[in-house]
Amino acid sequence: MEPISLIVGALAAGAVAGTKAIADEAIRDSYQGLKILVQQKFVGNPSAELVLAEHEQKPEIWQEPLKAKLIEASVHKDQEIIKAAEKLITLINHTQIGSQTIDNRSGGVYFEKETKITGDVVGGNQNKFS
Repeated sequence: MEPISLIVGALAAGAVAGTKAIADEAIRDSYQGLKILVQQKFVGNPSAELVLAEHEQKPEIWQEPLKAKLIEASVHKDQEIIKAAEKLITLINHTQIGSQTIDNRSGGVYFEKETKITGDVVGGNQNKFS
C-alpha cells in the first residue's frame, strides 16, 4: 500500500477507535502520537490544521481533503510518520474497536453499521476485525 493511503487509513481508524469505550490506551496513545506528528507538519498552514481537525470528527467526509493536505506537506515521505501509522494499524489489528467498517483497499474509507474494520492496510493483506 502506498504511504499516503496508509497514513490516511491509520488516521481514520484511529479517529474511530478513539471514540470507542473499548479502545485500549495503547491505541489512543498511538493515534495521538501519529496525529501530533502530522500536526507538526501542518504548523503555519491553518487550512491543513482545520482539515485534520475536521477529519477527526468526520473521517468519511474529510478523507480526500486530508489526503491532499498530507501530500502538499510531503507527509507521505516522512519515515517517522509512516512507522507511526504502521504501528497504529498493527495495534488496531489486534483489538476489537467498535461498530464501524473501514475499507482501505483502494485508499478509500467508508463507514457502515457493521462491527468490522476491513482493508488492505499493511503488506497487501486484507485485515478484518469484529
